Amino acid sequence: MKNTLTLIVVILIGFTAQLHSATGKMSSSKSSTTRKAPTTAERANLEKETAKKLTSALTSTQKSKLLALLNEGSSEDLVAIKGIAKTRAASIVKARPYKEIDEVILVEGVGEGTFTNVVAHGKSLTQRSSSKKKAS
Repeated sequence: MKNTLTLIVVILIGFTAQLHSATGKMSSSKSSTTRKAPTTAERANLEKETAKKLTSALTSTQKSKLLALLNEGSSEDLVAIKGIAKTRAASIVKARPYKEIDEVILVEGVGEGTFTNVVAHGKSLTQRSSSKKKAS
């Protein structure tokens, strides 16, 4: 009986050693095929690229007005933009000044969705209201 238990223990130890060895080989081959997470700088560059694509649809006048709003507008002005509440507006104000509109996407709490809303708001800055009629 004692010999049987010893044999079982030896077999279990050998099996455990093989399992650890196989797991190590699998994880090393797995890590070579997985993608590395982007660094903070790489992520910022990707976000700015996305933002530049979105702002390319703005005219130069719209860009100027939107940049002025982002740099000089009050928190109340910024809250008028869809998707921006008081906290996000405060973050935008705190991160001033902006040289370019696309820098806003790097502000904490401003992702691609919010930035899309900012650009949409920028497009509306030079549109004429259809409710206003020409004076005759």
